Amino acid sequence: MGRERTDRKLRKKPEAADRPGSGSFLFIPEGKKNERDMKKQTGKLLTAVLIIMTALILGGLCWNTFSLQRGLNQTVAQYVADNNRQLADHISFRIRAGREFVTDLADTLGRMPGFLLTQDLLSRKAAAMELEGIAVVSETGGVKMAFGNTSSLERWLQEEGEIWEKPLVSYVKDQNILFSAPYASEEGSRTAVVGIQEYQDIQDLVKRADHQKNEISILLDTGTDEWMMLEKGADILMPDEQIRTLLAQLPGPGEERHVNIGGNFVAADPVEGTKWLQITVIPFDFLTRRAGKYADIYFLLILTALAVFGASLFLIVRAAARKEQMLLTDSLTGGCNRDGFLKLCGEYVNRRNQAGYSVACLNVSDFRRINSYWGEEEGNRILQIIYHTFSEDMGEGEAVCRSGMDHFVLLLKEKTDEAITLRIRSATERINEVIRRRYLDTIEFAIGVCRIAVAGNPSKAISSAIFVGKQKAGGNVCAFYDEGIASKLSLEKELEESFDASIQNRDFFICLQPKVASRRQEPCQAEALVRWLHPQRGVIGPDQFIPLLERNGKIGELDLYVFEEVCRLSAEWIRRGKSVTEISVNISRFHLKNGGTQIWKKYGQIKEKYRIPDGMIELELTETILIDTSQVGFVKEILNGFRSCGLKVALDDFGFAYSSLTMLKEFEVDTIKLDRSFFLNESKRSRKVVANVIRLAHSLDMCVVAEGIEEEEQVEALREMRCDRIQGYVYSRPIPVEEFEVWRDEHEK
Repeated sequence: MGRERTDRKLRKKPEAADRPGSGSFLFIPEGKKNERDMKKQTGKLLTAVLIIMTALILGGLCWNTFSLQRGLNQTVAQYVADNNRQLADHISFRIRAGREFVTDLADTLGRMPGFLLTQDLLSRKAAAMELEGIAVVSETGGVKMAFGNTSSLERWLQEEGEIWEKPLVSYVKDQNILFSAPYASEEGSRTAVVGIQEYQDIQDLVKRADHQKNEISILLDTGTDEWMMLEKGADILMPDEQIRTLLAQLPGPGEERHVNIGGNFVAADPVEGTKWLQITVIPFDFLTRRAGKYADIYFLLILTALAVFGASLFLIVRAAARKEQMLLTDSLTGGCNRDGFLKLCGEYVNRRNQAGYSVACLNVSDFRRINSYWGEEEGNRILQIIYHTFSEDMGEGEAVCRSGMDHFVLLLKEKTDEAITLRIRSATERINEVIRRRYLDTIEFAIGVCRIAVAGNPSKAISSAIFVGKQKAGGNVCAFYDEGIASKLSLEKELEESFDASIQNRDFFICLQPKVASRRQEPCQAEALVRWLHPQRGVIGPDQFIPLLERNGKIGELDLYVFEEVCRLSAEWIRRGKSVTEISVNISRFHLKNGGTQIWKKYGQIKEKYRIPDGMIELELTETILIDTSQVGFVKEILNGFRSCGLKVALDDFGFAYSSLTMLKEFEVDTIKLDRSFFLNESKRSRKVVANVIRLAHSLDMCVVAEGIEEEEQVEALREMRCDRIQGYVYSRPIPVEEFEVWRDEHEK
């Protein structure tokens, strides 16, 4: 059709003889003349516009030349600053890794027997960090044991005096970088571990940096003003003395060290953990020289600059992508870490219906035993076996990661709990088949599962799965997070948030449970038990809030609150002239462990504040706090502190920990409370045990209380055994103070 239209136009075009004015002269109609004049005016206008535009372009090019020069200077300066900072970071990482490795090794050697220190151990440690050599030295005996090249060590030991005081990073010029860390040896002499890295390793790191021919790279020890390394570009003619003069003008610590000094851009960045500076110097005038020399290929330079900029941008983007990938990758397994896992979860769950997705968290039970029994390398291999077995089981839209030391997280796309259980069971069985063949052993997992739809998002699902998994000690049994657990957690969160306000408002109140004397002429005593009158939920029992407060560390506040309430009650009885009952108060094992050896002082201050006579209040300590033999001295100091300020001490749950007789030998207490397990499913044998424990306690001048008693027959038997006091529902449940006063008066009558 295009050709047909063209042919028609050609056919319609008239010949010259047929057109008006085609004679001996040219006839131009008035309309055509005006049109021609208008075209001339338009042409002139366009020419003027072109001239003006050309002038503007030429002026712009001239201005752009100056701006380009200045912009190039700034771009190069920023580029050099970034590269220098990155190089300093690489060197810092290398130094920090060496220092931490040697410090950890020193800590390990300080805690292990001396005979385990062997050259084989040192060789393996040196290989792990790619060190040239490693040595153990003492202040008196020099080198105790060494592996590898330690030729520079002797001279350095003579010059470096602080090696025995703190970890150091030093160097022997043109030879080695040395990492040292002190520790106390069995012989009592000051000892240190020294790791030796080739000087060439750091030098190679500097040489691999992106140096231009017009740059100078210096690694400077600011402590000695000595150049550890100096690399000059091929086009640099600056003598060393001029470089020294330039560096002398660097700003001091704490000031900006990316500056222009004498027409040279200088970037100086500290190497973390040392007194070293990584410095890059670039003269700005080299750009000016090149711009003047190559002005005729200005546009080519622009294109080259754009190419350099594009390449730089590409490298930066690629480096950022690589860095992001590293941040999302687990170095041990090669798979994604927790952050990478959450990223995949976001992609998969957003593309699909989250109702079908669940998160399973698996924690290897007692992994420390595996590391201590088989060694760290084998432990890492087991973690790799676990990861790759789970990874092989993942389908499309599913993921797995190692999160933390021995935790694994799975994103599963299954509709039913049974399907999830079968998949996890199958995977754990395959894992144990491999481990059984290799190590003649098996492992167990604590497993928690939570559906993402229940938690709301993958991150919350992981937290919920970990929580429910902790409720199972192991056994490869899947525990599922459900609405009931969610309600429990919601209640715990509500209680945790309202605890402080309830303490201030005194919403916690005490109930007293009588401890009746087996000899009727003696007054009864009581144990104080706390209840929570919650503003919204009413009375809450201790089983709902005590474990929560033990987990979040606030149990100590409640212990002190209850103790002060008991002191306030005793002081009120004294003021009103009423009978004063001796009351025992519980103290949590968590509070005791975290409070330190001076915890008794807080109790003594409260007791003195209310002027409570000595011997009127007794503290009950659960027996489980005393079974750690390594804490005997710690516990003795605390018990002696309580007794010194006039408080009695009772040992609660006696007999529960199967080490009770040892406790009687080690600790002086006023009372022992027989655990209620003694009185469940009683027999003649158990009663003989109780009778002998009572006689033993009496021989040590201790009072004996039997708790959890519910039958009159048990009461008569305990009286025959001469048990001092009996506590339990056979007499009374825990009751408010007002009811207890009435009960006490009736009982004493």
